[in-house]
Amino acid sequence: MVLDRIYSDLFKNFIFFPMAKIVGYNIRNYYLQFRKTQWLSIEELKEHQEKKINRIIKIASTNVSYYQELFKTKNKPLTLLDFPIISKEIIKKNALDNFINNNFKGKLILKSSSGSTGEPLQYYVDQDWKASKIASWIRNLEWTGYKIGDPYVNVTGFPHGFFKKYPIIFTIEQKFFRLNNISPFELNDQSIIDIVEKIKKARVNLIRGYASSLYEIAKFIKENNIKLNIKSIVTTGETLFNEQRETIKNSFNGKVYDEYGVDAGLIAFQCKFGSYHINCENMYIEIVDDNLKPCKLGQEGQIVVTALSLFGFPLIRYNTEDIGSLSDINCPCGRGLPILKKIQGRISDRIITGNGKIITIHMFTGLFMPINEIDQFRIRQKNPNRFIFDLKIKQTFNNELSTFLREKISILLGDNVEFDINFVENVELHETNAKRKFFIRDF
Repeated sequence: MVLDRIYSDLFKNFIFFPMAKIVGYNIRNYYLQFRKTQWLSIEELKEHQEKKINRIIKIASTNVSYYQELFKTKNKPLTLLDFPIISKEIIKKNALDNFINNNFKGKLILKSSSGSTGEPLQYYVDQDWKASKIASWIRNLEWTGYKIGDPYVNVTGFPHGFFKKYPIIFTIEQKFFRLNNISPFELNDQSIIDIVEKIKKARVNLIRGYASSLYEIAKFIKENNIKLNIKSIVTTGETLFNEQRETIKNSFNGKVYDEYGVDAGLIAFQCKFGSYHINCENMYIEIVDDNLKPCKLGQEGQIVVTALSLFGFPLIRYNTEDIGSLSDINCPCGRGLPILKKIQGRISDRIITGNGKIITIHMFTGLFMPINEIDQFRIRQKNPNRFIFDLKIKQTFNNELSTFLREKISILLGDNVEFDINFVENVELHETNAKRKFFIRDF
C-alpha cells in the first residue's frame, strides 16, 4: 500500500503531468483546482459557474458565426436563456465551421460521438477542454480510492489513454499507467474466462467498463462461483440498471460507482454515498420538459448541458436527449457539487405504443434481468403496435416461464398491441462501440 502511494505520487508529478504539459495540456493546474473546488459551498460554486457562463456567452456572441448571425439585432446584454436549445440535428444541419470560435481555427481537434443511438455527431474540442476533462475524471476516480498510476482494468473496447496522438508519449503512458485494456466485443464463455484470468493476474482494485459488458462478466462469475475481490467497479457509457448494479456488486465483491457523460464531457460521477455529483466547474446543467421549458426542481425532464471549458467550439444549451432530474439535497460526503437525482436513459429509450401508452425501458429490464433463465434480451419495435422480443435463453427455460413472460409483457404493452418472442443464439453488440442496446425502434 505504501509503495503504491509512492509510485502514484512519482508517476503523477514526474511523468504524467510533465508529459501532458509537453503536448500542451495543463492538466495539473485544473486537477489541483478541482480538488479544492469540490469542497466549496453550493453558493460559491454558483458564483464560479456564473463567471464561466458569462465568458462563454461573450466568446460565442462575438466570435462564433452561428451566434453572431442569431444575435445581430440584439442590443441588450445577453443571458444564457437568450440562447436557443440546440440539438445534434441542428449542429448537423449547419456547417461545423459555423460553431467554431474564429480565434481557434486551425487549432482544434475533430471528435466524433460513438453513434450508439444513430449517426455519430462530429464536433471540435480544444486543449483546455481536454485538460479540464481529464482533470475532473482523475478527481472523480479518486472518490473510489483510486490514485493515478494504480493498476486498473479497462473494459470498454478501446485502449484507454490520453495521448494517443503522440505515439512515443502514449507508449510511455501505457507502460507506467499500469493499465490493462480488455476488449468486450466478443463476449462468450471462453473470452470471459480469459478476461477473469487477466483480472486476477493484474491484481487490481479498480475495473472500469460498459455497464452491459461488466454485467455479462458478472453473471458468468456468479454462475461459476468464481471468487473475486475488486474494491471498486466503475460503469460507464450506458444507463446502469438496478439489476445490473446488484449483480456486478455481488459478483466482483466491491462497490459500484457509475459515471455519466455525453459528447460535451463528463457530467456526473457517483460518490461513495451514491450521489451523482455534477462536475459543475466544467458543466452547467438544465432540466427541460418536452416543450423545452424549464422543469421545477426534482421534476424529470431532458438534460441540457452547457460546456464551460470548451472555448474553441462553444456548446451552449445542448440537448443531450437524456432524461433526468436535479436535487437540492446535501450529500453526506460533504461536497458542494450539485446533484443529479435521476438519470433515466435517453428519450429514444422511451417506448410509445399505438394505444398511447408510454413505457420506460426500466420496466422491461426489471422484468427480464432477475430471471436467471434469460441471458440476454432486446426489444424491437417494428411499428407502434408490433414488437419483437429477442431472448437468449438457457436450457432451464420452460413453457411455464414463457407463459409468465407473455402475460407480463401483455400487461405492460396494453390493449391492441401485438408481440412475438423470438429465441436467438446471441444479442449482437453495437458494431462500433461494443455497447448493447436493449431497445431498437425500426420505423
